[in-house]
Amino acid sequence: MRMEPYELTLSAAAAEIQAGRLSPVELTNSVLDRIDAIENTLHAFSCVTAELARNAAQAAAEEIAAGRYRGPLHGIPLSVKDLYDTAGVLSTSGSKLRAGHIPDTDAVTVERLFAAGMVMVGKTHTHEFAYGVITPISRNPWNPRHIVGGSSGGAAAAVASGACMIGLGSDTAGSIRIPASLCGTVGLKPTYGRVSRRGVASLAWSLDHVGPLTRNVRDCALVLNAIAGFDRLDPACVDVPVPDYTTGLDQDITGLRIGVPANYFFDHVHDDVATAVRHAIGVLQNLGAQVREVTIPYADALAAVDGDFIMTAEEVQPVLRALRHAGIHIVALHNHMVGEQPAFYFTHYWGLGPAKDLASGVRVALDAQKNTGADRGAGAGYLHGFIANARAESGTDRGGDQSHAPPQ
Repeated sequence: MRMEPYELTLSAAAAEIQAGRLSPVELTNSVLDRIDAIENTLHAFSCVTAELARNAAQAAAEEIAAGRYRGPLHGIPLSVKDLYDTAGVLSTSGSKLRAGHIPDTDAVTVERLFAAGMVMVGKTHTHEFAYGVITPISRNPWNPRHIVGGSSGGAAAAVASGACMIGLGSDTAGSIRIPASLCGTVGLKPTYGRVSRRGVASLAWSLDHVGPLTRNVRDCALVLNAIAGFDRLDPACVDVPVPDYTTGLDQDITGLRIGVPANYFFDHVHDDVATAVRHAIGVLQNLGAQVREVTIPYADALAAVDGDFIMTAEEVQPVLRALRHAGIHIVALHNHMVGEQPAFYFTHYWGLGPAKDLASGVRVALDAQKNTGADRGAGAGYLHGFIANARAESGTDRGGDQSHAPPQ
């Protein structure tokens, strides 16, 4: 049975394009046809830029035919989370506050991917201002009765279902990793300062990251090669050389140190998720990794406030007093917009009603590297499951039509 172009991974499509067996135009048309076939079920996109995509694909095909091949991203379809600025294309951050907002410039990461020759097919849905882990409007490609995760849920649904080869997402507290987990894609939250966030609407600037969602790890590495690098106008961006991230993909992991939390996570997770996580730990051990249990300090205290991002002024102060001694970083969110247009803020998705009584939002982040007992340094990391319940159902049942099922 012949594989349709939209079913290809980024790496496979790039190889076909470079060899002249596949045109960017053919690939883009296949992806756009796929979007037409599944979008009414999945609701992954806030807008589809079909005409722009076809024009960009034609330009890529002409460049490649003329011998000006830019590399493995040239002519590859891309989706962009609605949190990113895209010149001339509606960019609302999923909020009524930005209805009609059309930027004049692209976010730095979008600009870099365009420079690599990528073709944007549309903007994907996000929880309002990336503030949530469900993306209520979007549906899971594996089963539309289930949630897609968030806040980069539209990107994950699009990548998993063949509606693009790579989706740009963002991650403040799991917003790439959660939907990647629930939709069966690869999601990468790059090291803080590795990738510029300029032109991406902020949720909590000291915690915000931007990164890709793809169908495999190699594709993620190829995208990171293009988007990583210094941006002097992003104060968090670090000026360090960008390696070729694909060179380490086949390296032996013998001696890699991995810490597995012994507290909190496995106390609350569903059995099937715990089994999957422990299986993954066993695979890594069999490949030579050194696995040890670690204890995450203050995990229970952190969990007590982690699900309550928006708090009244009266609620904030006790939390600040209780956690300040623990090295916890508190970030106030979006106060100015609450004051400007309280009736719109957080109402579209959260259903909280007018937000005039909400004085501030707080996000608590634990510096695990300072506070865990695990060894630190090169070759160390942490492994745990990210979703306690991988089968949470959405609030709306859109039926069991499986014609949208992801590429196998």
